[in-house]
This record gives sequence, C-alpha cells and structure tokens, in this order.
Amino acid sequence: MITNQDLIQNAANSFMLISVSLSKWSGVAQVKDGSAQAAVQAGANPEAYRGYINLLGAHHSELKRVNGAFNKLRTYIYENTLPFSQQEFDKQQRGQRLIAISRVPEVLANLQSLKDEAQTLLTDFLAEYERLVSIARSQDMGTWAIELDHPSADEVSDKFGITISPPQPVPVIDLERLGSIPVALAQEIAEANARALTGQLEKAKKEAIRNAEDQLARVIKQLEDGSRIHDSLLSDTVRSGQMLRDISEGFDHDRPIEVIADIITDEVANVASADGWRNDGWKKITAKQAAANALNSLRNEKNKQKTIAEAVAEQNDGAFVGGVLADLVE
Repeated sequence: MITNQDLIQNAANSFMLISVSLSKWSGVAQVKDGSAQAAVQAGANPEAYRGYINLLGAHHSELKRVNGAFNKLRTYIYENTLPFSQQEFDKQQRGQRLIAISRVPEVLANLQSLKDEAQTLLTDFLAEYERLVSIARSQDMGTWAIELDHPSADEVSDKFGITISPPQPVPVIDLERLGSIPVALAQEIAEANARALTGQLEKAKKEAIRNAEDQLARVIKQLEDGSRIHDSLLSDTVRSGQMLRDISEGFDHDRPIEVIADIITDEVANVASADGWRNDGWKKITAKQAAANALNSLRNEKNKQKTIAEAVAEQNDGAFVGGVLADLVE
C-alpha cells in the first residue's frame, strides 16, 4: 500500500532544496522637474507624465552587461531545477528549488562559475563607474543633470549581491521526534506534512512536464524550418528529458513518464551536436518524428493522470488518519 509518506520519503532520499537570491541596480532615475517641463512643452498635464532616464546615458549598456551576468544565475537555476512551491506556475519563480541529489555538485559548480563571472564584470564596471558618470553628466543629461543624484561607486557596489544557499534536505517530519505527542496526533501531523509536500512535488512534476512539452514543440518547429538549429536546442532537449526522469524516479516512479523521458534523451537528442542535425537529413527527420511522438504521448499521459493524492486515497479506500488534528485546529 503506497502512502503519501512513502512518496515523500523517496523524494527526501532523491532531492535537495536550493535557492539563489540576486540584487541588482537598474541605473534608472525619475526626472521629476524635467518631466513636468517636458509635459508642459508637449501640452500635456504634468501630473499625467513621469519621465525616467538612464543615469549612465549612452553608456547604460555597460551596466546592462553586468545585470545580464547576474541574471544568468537565475536563468540557470530555473532551467536546471524545479519549483518547490505551493503557488501556481506564474507565481513560483522565487524561493526554494528542487534539485536531484546526483546533480548537486554539478549545479553548485556551475552557479559558482557564473557568480565569479558576474563579480568580475561588476569589479571592472565599478573601476570605470566614476568616469562613465562624468561623461553622462557632461554629454547626456543636459539641464536634467542639476536634479539627478548619482550614487557613489561604493553605493552602487552595495546594491549588487548574489547568495547561493547551501543545499537543504526536503523537510520530512520524523515521527521519532514527536515522541512526546500522542501517537494518533503525531501520525496526523506527519500525514498533513506529507500531503503538503506531495502537493509541492506534484507541482514540480507538472512543471517538468510543461517544460518538456515546450521543448519538444520547439524541436519540432526548429527542425522543420531548419533556421535555428543550435547546440542549445540539443542541450535543452537533453535537460528536459533528464528532469522528467529525475522527478519520476525521485517521486512517484511514473513508468510512462520515464519511457517518454528516455525517448527524449535517446531518440529526439539523437546526435552528438547540432551539426548532426544540420548535416544529416535522416537524423533530423527521425528526431523530429520522435519529438512529435513524445509530445503526443506526454500530452495524453498528462490528460489521463490523476493527482497522486487522488491515487493514494483511492488505493487506501479514501481513508486517512482520524480527526484529532482537525478537532484541535478548528
């Protein structure tokens, strides 16, 4: 008999949690007096217009390069981990992320490399910052320079930050630690925890499926028109299949999903590099067909699957531990 606690114990043995926090500086300021003057000159209501300016003027691109390097860490963590959140897809981009234990060393090493690159770009930018400010104030700000206050290089430095959290275990309740609590209540607390974690893991699985669907559709389109066949198309495909397998093996052992994951990594990603698709028409055709088959199978499987909670309840005849906890919290 499978229980929610069996599922999350498997997840606890298979995954860890990690998060990346970033802080950056936009380099943009509101021009209040200048906005009012511009509105008057345009015959507009000054209260209806707010104007903003890039504080580094024509050299704003130097700052964008730094911010872009910082953003790469967030992009990497989103692409290589899964959400661990109670929120829906459009709200779960922050917070802890789920990562297979086997991938922790690789992901941490790559995050550190990206962090080092970002910090190097920031250091180089700060060394030039005062000169860029001087140029901007003399050549790009015009009369607005009077009301603009540029932060110092030290103040700009303080606005940037990268924090990579140490990997944490999946927070499964240990019944042995609840020894002083009555057995029935301890079991209900553990079951409530298990159901909550199962819900989070289900959302992670849905995200892995959605990512794989998007990637397969991208493969089909780009192999069809042949105009954007790059190595990233191949690496992104391999990653989407691997993450499908990770969540299945580490959570609910969903065999149909694992079969689809194998098709993605073995039959869709059937070349060593994108050159294989560009130079071998047969490889490209078979990869595209495999992608179409995998996409159809994935959509069919997604539509017919019940939630884990429904499956567990059905298997156990809908029975959970009694109502002690419900009585206490009502």
